[in-house]
Amino acid sequence: MILVEWTRLDTDAPDITNDSMGTNAYTVEDGSFIIGGIDPNVGGCWRVTATYKGASMSYVYEHP
Repeated sequence: MILVEWTRLDTDAPDITNDSMGTNAYTVEDGSFIIGGIDPNVGGCWRVTATYKGASMSYVYEHP
């Protein structure tokens, strides 16, 4: 299961969380990867954190 959490950084707002099985994908250019998550339905500055099998990665995203 992959957990994707969006945390709003530019104002107070509840976190958006999606935990799903995700799906596998592959391209020649990128190799194998997992697709899982959601996009928020409101613009703003968000920190996106994905957690899979105990490993996490985060990035900051400006959603128009």
